Amino acid sequence: MVSATVGILFSVNYQKLYEEYDKFIRNIDLSKYSNLRDIKTVEQDLPKDINPMKWLYKYYWLPNPKLIDYDKFFNVYWKDIKSMSAYRKFVQKYFWGCCEDFIEIGFKARIYRTWVSFLTQLHFMYLWNSIIDEKVEASAELDMKGVDGRVRIGSHCFDFQVFKISYRKEASERPGKKHRKRKCFIVEIPYIVEDIDELKKKLLSRRTKEDTKERIRRMVVFFKNYLHKYENGFVVFKRDYVERVYQILRSRPKNYRRDEIIDLLLTKCT
Repeated sequence: MVSATVGILFSVNYQKLYEEYDKFIRNIDLSKYSNLRDIKTVEQDLPKDINPMKWLYKYYWLPNPKLIDYDKFFNVYWKDIKSMSAYRKFVQKYFWGCCEDFIEIGFKARIYRTWVSFLTQLHFMYLWNSIIDEKVEASAELDMKGVDGRVRIGSHCFDFQVFKISYRKEASERPGKKHRKRKCFIVEIPYIVEDIDELKKKLLSRRTKEDTKERIRRMVVFFKNYLHKYENGFVVFKRDYVERVYQILRSRPKNYRRDEIIDLLLTKCT
């Protein structure tokens, strides 16, 4: 039985939606929010009722994305949650006695980090749906279960987890969302946000250890072939990334960790 969400997916113009979304990503002025990057006063797990995922999917995903800038998005979110008992209980537990401005800027910085990562993961989903016949399903409900996107290819179901990686912790870093037992195969989709020019400089430095240089070389090739960085700083996925992942999943359905996905992608580059 096809879900209502999947039914909606089959009624939209995927290419047009991707182009509009990609343009939106490309034109975001991230420098406006540089003051938020170092504010980490709200780091606690947010209660389900005030988790921003419900709002994020409403404004940026199907069937009718609004694609508003961050300030507008946060204003809507903030206005909505301030009247909720879950918000009041959260503040009483962690920020009793703090002024409202302090709490608001803490939330704004916290939600901003989530917003940027979320927009990146959605870029993969929009791009996938624009070129692959089997469409990705995504929702706040799935996201809060650790599923960024779900797709069925043939008789197999795959759950995507999209997250950034670093050459420093490539082998050991775990994604933020835990792997749980589920009927679908888990496929980790990594991307890099580090400055590639800086990584290239490290390759020339005598201070960089040889094993570190090898990891950096691997990341540079991976970035060059499968990722792109816009002038505003947003890192997005190339068409080849999605097409190659699709081919991998069709040919051998199973769980894929980020290391194996990168290995398979780089094998094609050699």
